[in-house]
Amino acid sequence: MWYGGSSVGSGGKKVRRRVPTIAQRRAANVRERRRMFNLNEAFDKLRRKVPTFAYEKRLSRIETLRLAITYISFMTELLASEHEAAAAAAAATAAAAAATPRSLPPHRLPTTTPPSATFPAQIPS
Repeated sequence: MWYGGSSVGSGGKKVRRRVPTIAQRRAANVRERRRMFNLNEAFDKLRRKVPTFAYEKRLSRIETLRLAITYISFMTELLASEHEAAAAAAAATAAAAAATPRSLPPHRLPTTTPPSATFPAQIPS
């Protein structure tokens, strides 16, 4: 709780706030700058992976995240539908293979002599 600009602990005694030194503040600033640099770099990488129109302005962070969510959902649905189609094709192939009798010899066409061998194309005159 804050009373009159100073904090009071559970025992009713004043709790002194620790004032960070200049060196600690500078170190914290360096860490924050590094964190923000890494975050911005990660967003730039994500922007390059998410498809957009070339003439659009640079997407904001929230626009990038929303577009990435939409894109990932679309790709997930696409993969699921392709997986279902592949499974259906495999099931149809398996059903066709099961319906084919394996004990019969493969179908062979009867061999005949070509028509040109039995009938001359032209009778010489």
